[in-house]
Amino acid sequence: MGIQQRRTQTQGATGFRRMLLLVAASVALLLSAPSAQAEGPSGSVDVPAPAELAWQVLTDFAAWPQFMPSINRVAVQELGASELKLRHETETMGFQVAFTALTEVDTPALRLHLTLDESEPTDLAAMDATWQVVPLATGGARIEFRSNVRSGAVPAFVERRMVKKSVDETVEAVAAEIQRRLESMTALASAPAQGV
Repeated sequence: MGIQQRRTQTQGATGFRRMLLLVAASVALLLSAPSAQAEGPSGSVDVPAPAELAWQVLTDFAAWPQFMPSINRVAVQELGASELKLRHETETMGFQVAFTALTEVDTPALRLHLTLDESEPTDLAAMDATWQVVPLATGGARIEFRSNVRSGAVPAFVERRMVKKSVDETVEAVAAEIQRRLESMTALASAPAQGV
């Protein structure tokens, strides 16, 4: 083997090592960087209703099955002034899923934080979700929802798509219920008083 041939092989090996180091460094950066996916999919919608009405809808847990998609039943157990257990029975893509969420109700901040109660029977591997109502200068409110759910039963990329779709549908359903209640309140307020 000639000198030129060895030099070419050495340069090829060095180039390959550099490429491997670059790939390894890129993977390390990706794994260490904070990711929006690590927090879970999120969605938001602005509604023309006051923040107080939006909060009433979000904290009307017994009514959730009437307007939130996929929720068949919610059982509420009060733990304290601002803590609840919410037992969810849902259906997703034909599968029954049941879990209990420890729920922190922060009324002054208009925020709900739900985490999986692992002491109860569950069909989920992990769950963490947050609802936030943000009053707007217009008198309306922004409804924000973030949900990080892992079933452990389907590939992560499929699950992220399913959760994102569910988040979007849920936010829209909550906005529709807020709008429905606002219209009902407006109709009652504008109805002529009936004589007694």
